Parts: sequence; C-alpha cells; structure tokens
Amino acid sequence: MSVQQQMIGSQEVSIEDDVVTCRYHGIVSLPDIIAIHRLLETHLANNPHVYQICDMRDMTGLPSDSRAWIATWSKTHRLSAVVIFGASLLMQVSATMVERLARVLYRTDAPPVRFFRNESDARRWVSEHRTRAM
Repeated sequence: MSVQQQMIGSQEVSIEDDVVTCRYHGIVSLPDIIAIHRLLETHLANNPHVYQICDMRDMTGLPSDSRAWIATWSKTHRLSAVVIFGASLLMQVSATMVERLARVLYRTDAPPVRFFRNESDARRWVSEHRTRAM
C-alpha cells in the first residue's frame, strides 16, 4: 500500500487505496475545493469505490461558493461515503446542509455523510462500511 501525498493550497491530501484523506486548514477556498474534487474525480475514474475522510480540526471556514460547488459536483459524481472528524458544530451543520442540498436537488442516492470525534473512529467506520458494501 503506497500513500500519495500532496498539498493543495494549505490543504493536505493523501490517497491510500480507496481512501482520500483531506486535512483542512483555515478557510477552504473555492480554488482549493475545485482542485481537491478534480483529484477525487481522477481517483473515481480508476476505482469503483472511493471514500473521502475529512479532518476538520483546523478548518475555520467553508465559504458559500465552496459549499455550492461541492453540492453541484455531487450531482454528477458519487463517493462511497464522506466521513468527517474533528468538525466544530458549525462545520457539522455546514456539511449537513451541503449533503441535504445535494440529496434534494440532485440525487437521492447521495453518499452517506458521517461525523466522528477522531480519526481512528472514522477509519474504523470506513473499514466496516467497505466490508458491508462488498
């Protein structure tokens, strides 16, 4: 298992098998979101199941244009799940709004979004979900 790592703006992204982990720092700008999702698209093209794990411990904001872009992107792309840990209550509400917007406007089969306190719980859930999905 090799891990590919890269920086997109101030965001850290790593890819390991079917898991793309994003460690967000500060305000996540629209250009960062677009670049991260282009990377997800490339990974989706080569993998039938892709899980996104989001570390939001150091995230301070997700502007409305970034949220809207994610919802629109979700119209034509489907991750297996989005798993978030370390999110403040405000970030959890924001992520839930994006998920619901995507589900209502674009697709009823939007991927599950789950929240956890720490990375080990998030990764455990991905492992269990992957096993059930196969």
